[in-house]
Amino acid sequence: RESISGMQRLQAQVEHDAVEAQAEMAQTQFERSIITAPFSGRIDERYIDQDEMVSPGGQVLRLVANNSMKLVSELAERDVTFAMEGITAEVHFDAFADTTFLARLKFVSATAATSSRTYRCEFVLENPNGLIRGGMHARVKMLKSEHNNVIVLPQTALLETENGRNVFVLDGNVAVRRHVSGGASNQGQ
Repeated sequence: RESISGMQRLQAQVEHDAVEAQAEMAQTQFERSIITAPFSGRIDERYIDQDEMVSPGGQVLRLVANNSMKLVSELAERDVTFAMEGITAEVHFDAFADTTFLARLKFVSATAATSSRTYRCEFVLENPNGLIRGGMHARVKMLKSEHNNVIVLPQTALLETENGRNVFVLDGNVAVRRHVSGGASNQGQ
């Protein structure tokens, strides 16, 4: 209707655009203020309070998903040659004395740690009931080799001499000393 001048109209348009830009910026800031997790889990620790400002890259909370756990261990040089990715190991926790868990070897480092001369390895341990918690101490048993058709004796039955290992066997009613060659040992056997 041309009730205002062109200059007033232009000024009103500029003010309108500025308010629209502010509204868009407020909407964007609001959307960025909502934290969404990349996976489902449980908040284990909060590092800030509600309505507190966080600097970019600041830590807000620790989110834990413990349905699948990573177990980190170290292998000695003599054992690393037996560690093949994908093998299954038995895992025991002090908290669950009567329970054996199974874990799959996922990673073995290619080089030894300079300080300990051990090789870092990682196992994947399924934890569907959430019984296992982060930081628990675990003992891992891996099968290094199998020995079939061998005689297994308690180590206390071996007699160490300067000539090697010997055992006494019963020959009728007489104990006879026999030389034996030792193989692998496990749990005192």
